[in-house]
Amino acid sequence: MFLRKAVSDDAEAILSIYAPYIENTTITFEYDVPSVSDFKKRMKKILGTYPYFVCEEDGKVVGYAYGCRFSERAAYNWDMELSVYIRNGFKGKGIGKALYSAVIETGKLMGIRNFCSKITSPNTASENLHKKLGFELEGVLKKSGYKLGVWKDVLYYTKHSLSDEPPEELIPFNKLSDKAVDEILAKYEKTIE
Repeated sequence: MFLRKAVSDDAEAILSIYAPYIENTTITFEYDVPSVSDFKKRMKKILGTYPYFVCEEDGKVVGYAYGCRFSERAAYNWDMELSVYIRNGFKGKGIGKALYSAVIETGKLMGIRNFCSKITSPNTASENLHKKLGFELEGVLKKSGYKLGVWKDVLYYTKHSLSDEPPEELIPFNKLSDKAVDEILAKYEKTIE
């Protein structure tokens, strides 16, 4: 297994992982599978500013994770929302934990102070992953999403630096040292089973 930075040309492979979650689950509240072109535009909004990583096996993308802006207000600049999706048949190998850990550690290099994730409930695998990585349940939005004929709760998990020090200016992902990012990816690549 190999971890690397995602590129916009990965859009089709990444979308092939994401589409079954849209079509068959309430894990994402998206109803319609976007076109590859639209998905590539989404990726381009994130690429360069925030970390976006993929896991490959034999040249095939089997998982991905990324961070993105939590909210548009300036005071939230140091908060990052995270997402991770794994191709069916590759779950339980530590890919999600490796990718998420790499995104978090890279986010810290950027100056991110708070990491958050929204999880549709129930999603035991995702909840366990977040707990293992030191996230805490901050709150529940009851019946906040309607999909596949049911109302679903959304859990907010967060991981905080809890520093009272004023933050430094955020460093965009594409301004980080390639060597530092590659070392992070290599470190977590070794944790995959």
